[in-house]
Amino acid sequence: MTDNSFLYQIAKAYIGQADVPLRRCLFVFPSRRSSLFFQKYLGQCSKAPLFSPDIITIGDLFARLAPYRRGDKIQMMYILWQKYSELRRAEAEGFDYFVSLGETILADFNDVDKYMVDADKLFRHIGDLHALDNDYDFLTDEQKAALKQFWGVIAKGKDSEAKKKFLGLWGILPSLYDSFRKELSSRGIAYEGMLQREVAEQLKDGDSGSINAELAEYDRIVVVGQNALCNCEKALYDHIKKEFDGDFYWDFYGECLTDTANKASHFIKAYIDLYPSKYELDAEADGRPKITVVAASSAVAQAKVAAAELEDSNQDSTAVVLPDENLLMPLLNSIPENISKVNVTMGYGLHNSATASLMDMMAGLQLNVRNTGFYHKDVTAILNHPFIRNAAPAADQIKAQIIKANEIYVPQGRFAGDEILKVIFRPVAATSDLYDWQMEVLAAIAPTLTDIEKEFAHGYYTAVSHLKDLDIPMELHTYFRFLREITSRLTVDFHGEPLSGLQVMGPLEVRAIDFETLIILSVNEGVYPSKQQSDSLIPYNVRRGLGLPTVELFDSIAAYHFYRSIYRAKKVVLIYDSRTKPTLSGEESRFVKQLKYHYGYQMRFKSVELEIKPIVERVRPVEKTPEIISLLKDRYLEGGSQVRYFSASALNAYMVCPLMFYYKVVQGLEEEDEITEGVDAGQLGTTFHETMREIYDGMGIRPVVTKEMLEKVIADRAWIVEAVKRHLNMAIGRDALATVSGRNMITVNMVAEMVVATLERDKESTPFTYYESEKKMLCSMELDIDGKSEKVRFKGYIDRLDDIGGQMRICDYKTGSVAEVKEYDEKGLDNVFRGKAKTSFQLLLYAVMMREEDPGCQDFNLAVYDVKKLFFNHVNSKYCPPEIIDSFKERLGNIVGDIFNQAIPFTGIEPDKACEYCPAKAICGR
Repeated sequence: MTDNSFLYQIAKAYIGQADVPLRRCLFVFPSRRSSLFFQKYLGQCSKAPLFSPDIITIGDLFARLAPYRRGDKIQMMYILWQKYSELRRAEAEGFDYFVSLGETILADFNDVDKYMVDADKLFRHIGDLHALDNDYDFLTDEQKAALKQFWGVIAKGKDSEAKKKFLGLWGILPSLYDSFRKELSSRGIAYEGMLQREVAEQLKDGDSGSINAELAEYDRIVVVGQNALCNCEKALYDHIKKEFDGDFYWDFYGECLTDTANKASHFIKAYIDLYPSKYELDAEADGRPKITVVAASSAVAQAKVAAAELEDSNQDSTAVVLPDENLLMPLLNSIPENISKVNVTMGYGLHNSATASLMDMMAGLQLNVRNTGFYHKDVTAILNHPFIRNAAPAADQIKAQIIKANEIYVPQGRFAGDEILKVIFRPVAATSDLYDWQMEVLAAIAPTLTDIEKEFAHGYYTAVSHLKDLDIPMELHTYFRFLREITSRLTVDFHGEPLSGLQVMGPLEVRAIDFETLIILSVNEGVYPSKQQSDSLIPYNVRRGLGLPTVELFDSIAAYHFYRSIYRAKKVVLIYDSRTKPTLSGEESRFVKQLKYHYGYQMRFKSVELEIKPIVERVRPVEKTPEIISLLKDRYLEGGSQVRYFSASALNAYMVCPLMFYYKVVQGLEEEDEITEGVDAGQLGTTFHETMREIYDGMGIRPVVTKEMLEKVIADRAWIVEAVKRHLNMAIGRDALATVSGRNMITVNMVAEMVVATLERDKESTPFTYYESEKKMLCSMELDIDGKSEKVRFKGYIDRLDDIGGQMRICDYKTGSVAEVKEYDEKGLDNVFRGKAKTSFQLLLYAVMMREEDPGCQDFNLAVYDVKKLFFNHVNSKYCPPEIIDSFKERLGNIVGDIFNQAIPFTGIEPDKACEYCPAKAICGR
């Protein structure tokens, strides 16, 4: 901070020139932060020790003079809803739905009181339009015109439901205002505007005895750094000026602030004449600051740019201003290590915290609980939460148990082994028990939280405690909705030693304080200044007509804070987000353009893009070490100790991507299991296969299947459905007699229809001889491995074997996707070994294995049952001659030989669609 700073100059004046003792002065500041800096400057300016004068904020001064205490916001909201419900009766909303409207009404009442507007006249019904000329004589002609314009539009509007609702609500506001204030008064509490109005009304009525008595110990009251005064503040300042030798200091210096074309000057100029200063200040800046404007490509990039600017800055005279509170965490995570002290005095939205996310998950846990237990999605969400993973080491193990057991509703006993999880996972039936449950959970996890996380947890704990003390009757869902509404409007204030270290502040916290280096983030149009005005039931023209604050005033206030904050700085960095999004224009603030074009500031502009590097770089090919080759031989060659078999899916994986084969087959990488509420593709396929096997096995040993036999099965639809139910339960992992209900019944009927469609198509092939279903094939095939003949192990499961007209047929049921060749010829084999015909590869492998088992079998019909298409299409059955099977075996040997070839590494393919579904994509970086 420099010697020409605003607060330093005031301190210097009162140490060197004051004509009253400091101990007889009361200094009034806009914030506690500015008052602390003022005390620091008093010490710097005094050569001898001194007692600090009394210092207070303007808000605390009103609270000291008023006969009420500040009310708790949640409590006042509940009282407001009660009074609102009495007036609206049948049309009243529930408490949880009222919260948003209540916030708006309370804000409007606050403005009405701060600006001392007659509430009865403000909320007058439209039928009293003629009273404007009689009751509003105190208004200017322009203000009357604004009011008449609004009421005229309403009067001429269509008689819509929205209009009726608006007028109905407007009509009760005078009564609501009176009854609400009376109730608060009877309890000795008030909102800020009500506090201020009570003081101002006493002064207006000449009843200042209690106020003078409260301030009698002071010979002078000094008001510092205020701006945009409301009518209540003006009334108090008029009294201070008259009765307490009032001294007023307005931070109104520099060409930008004093320019009449700048909105920042609109209100301060009048105050200087109304409330003058006793001492001249030398608070002019030494020169213009050096300004850099940075366009950053993201929120994180803004934080990184700010961190880079902090590297060479004096942390004791530097402030970072955050108009957007959401950038606080990215900034704190980016601050350089050489910054030893960081003081955060801005609030951070409680709803953005990890505590709030955990509480939302816990709400879902209780709202979705059933007699059988807790819904698995709520459970796994909580177990995955970082707070719970840190506090309960057993969380991962329990989650794995839940997934393995496929528990859609998790029983409470699952968590019996962990004390913290026992606290969390217990059903709460009554709202009165919710408070204790939530506070117990917060207390249980608190020891494992960081200091910042504890601040948020304490904020949530306080909110829940307030609700418990109010004892508001609510249902569970109402309680959680209301709690979410309340916490979405709460901020957690961070505290630190404000007189040293880097300052991280909101725009209002900079009031009256000067810094040598000022870094402001989110200097975007629509963010700073904000384009959003708080919701109000009082239309714009009515606000303007009665002198209530409007968007123009808010723009003026934002402009004042911006230009005042940069005026005495030596270095200013303005950072904005250059992205264009629905909620962001990607355009720098009007303040930047005004500095450049209106005031001719020389500014340096630059653009920064944050390069995001993937955490995992692309994996190089995996070389086949002697250990890998030895492992493969031990597993897949006959005589090896680890008995494994090559399957069609494993070999297809190698043909698609050798690197995927390495991770999936060699390393045994598996995708993480998930709980399936319904029936997944594998379970559906298993159910269909087993039902078909039961049907055909039930016909006897190698029966000749006739059309009449199949029609008999088809006619017994009830039996088919029961068979599907049994096999579905076994596929899911339940007892075969368990009840099938809910959406699984849809699956049962769907599979039953598939079975019927398959049997209908089989009728077209009758008569045929049925041999076997789900035939397990294990064989060792002699192939050339590294120049040596070796027996390689293979396995497969043939869905069905039958014989039509003396020709053996290998059938494969496909309830999922189908990839096959058009014909079994050399061209078809080319596609098979490019990994583009997985179904055909599977059937050809089965044909080779069948021939290894029975050399008498030289050719086959290979049939694909594309089950989903059997309702419209025939079974796709193609003849495969011996020479194609021979050729397939030769090519198969080449593929297997490559797998065992140490000179050929496991190489990944170029990224394509196959990578999107690969379980190893996170490892290989594709």
